[in-house]
Amino acid sequence: MRKKNAEDFNYYFGAMGSAKTANLLMSYFNCKNDNGMNVVILTPSVDDRAGVGIIKSRTGIQAPAIIITNETNILELILELEDLPHMVMVDEIQF
Repeated sequence: MRKKNAEDFNYYFGAMGSAKTANLLMSYFNCKNDNGMNVVILTPSVDDRAGVGIIKSRTGIQAPAIIITNETNILELILELEDLPHMVMVDEIQF
């Protein structure tokens, strides 16, 4: 297995109902719980289907997320966090 670099970027896309959010949440929980990584999830302010600051899959799993808007500078937001994350995940990035 190759070591991931800071510039690594993965983008997952698919039709509605293709488990994109479920896969994001499973990766989040695996990285956080099994590997002890500090992981941050971001979600756009316009996606409040599960509630403000929550992402939830149709399977029922959910996690808290940081809300971002069009004006959010994501790099500044991440750098202002108390503990820098090992990974940043974004749900519904198209918004």
